[in-house]
Amino acid sequence: MAKKIRIDEEAQKKLKRRIAATARNQGGRRRYPAALKRAVVTQAEKWRGDGGALSVLAAELDIDTTMLTKWMRKGQPRAAQEQEGGLRRVIVAEERSVQDPGAGPVVVLPGGVRIEGLALEEVISLVKVL
Repeated sequence: MAKKIRIDEEAQKKLKRRIAATARNQGGRRRYPAALKRAVVTQAEKWRGDGGALSVLAAELDIDTTMLTKWMRKGQPRAAQEQEGGLRRVIVAEERSVQDPGAGPVVVLPGGVRIEGLALEEVISLVKVL
């Protein structure tokens, strides 16, 4: 059975009216005021918190899903956006001299990245985190 999404229908209808009342420019596009964007994002966060799909809410409010997603990302701190994109923090260690680059294993990744000059234990550690 699908989870029931708790929504404030009156608030949602009010948002839809505010969106519809937003004037269009000569090209037919709307410029949404910041206060309206914040109200839509607040509603979207509640909606998503209850397990609702943003695409469904965007359709009900008659706005583009991609635009709604951008509005939601703009409100997030930069670190949260990076985490969402799957990036990891990298710490670069001091460079150390390699006596004989050909003396250890050489790892060539599918993307063409070549790793050499590491001891076998270091290669195993590296492979585990990749």
